Amino acid sequence: MIYYPGGQCHRFSSAGLCESLASFGYVVIAIDAPRDAPMLAFPDGRLVIGPMGDDEDYIWPRIADVRFLLDQLPLLNAKGLLAGQLDIESVAMFGSSRGGYLSNIMAVADERIKSAVNFAGFLWGLWVKEGTGLGEYPLEWQNLARNSPTPVMRLQSEQPSPAATRDKFLLESHDFGGEFIYASIQGLKHGGFAPTPWLCGSVEKCLNLEKAPGFEHYGILLELLSGFFGQHLRKEGSRWLDALSNRPELHVHSVRI
Repeated sequence: MIYYPGGQCHRFSSAGLCESLASFGYVVIAIDAPRDAPMLAFPDGRLVIGPMGDDEDYIWPRIADVRFLLDQLPLLNAKGLLAGQLDIESVAMFGSSRGGYLSNIMAVADERIKSAVNFAGFLWGLWVKEGTGLGEYPLEWQNLARNSPTPVMRLQSEQPSPAATRDKFLLESHDFGGEFIYASIQGLKHGGFAPTPWLCGSVEKCLNLEKAPGFEHYGILLELLSGFFGQHLRKEGSRWLDALSNRPELHVHSVRI
C-alpha cells in the first residue's frame, strides 16, 4: 500500500493507521512530498523546504513521484529488507486531502494501482462550485476516468444528511467506470483522518490515546480500509461492505459494476 499525506503534511501524519494496516500483513509505504513535508532530504544531500508556491503544479509532479515509487517496487522486492515480501501485482493507494485526490487520480492514471481510497480530498484536485472537477480536464482524460475499472472508495467528513450523501454519491459515481463507494462519517471533520496520538500536541495529551484527534472514528476507518483493501487485494469478504451499513454514524452508498 502507498500512503500519501495531505497538503503541508508529512508521512507520519497517519502513522497509527498505517501501522494498523501493516499489522494485517500489508506493506505500507508512506511518502514525503517536496514542499508539503516541512523538510525533505534527498540521498545526495539536497534539502527541499516548504511550503510550495501558489503557482506550483500540485498534481502532476506528485503523480510522477508515485510512478517513480512504483518503478522501484521490483527492485525493493529483489533485495534488501523487503526482498520477496512484496506482491507488486496487488498495489493500492490511499491518502487524506491532497493525498486523497492523488490516490484516485493515480487509480485512473496507472493500471498498477489496483484500488484507491480518497479521504476528504477534492475528487480531482480542483475546487469547483459545481460538479466534481472532472470537466476541467481534457476530454481524453475524462473518458479515461469514466472507463477506468479500478475500484475507488470515497470517505468524507460529515455530510448534512443521508440524502445529501446519496446526492454526492450519485454525482461522483458517474466519474468512474468501476466500483465506487461513498461514505460520510458523522462527527468526523476534515482533519480527523489522521488519528496519530504522538502527533497531537503535548506529551500528556499524546499519551492519552482516547483524546487523540479522530480517535472515536479510528475503528470505523480501520474497518472500512481493511474491508475494502481485503476485497480487492486479497479477495476477502467484508462484514461492512458486503451489504450497505445501517449504522447511525455512517451514510454509505455503493455501486458495483
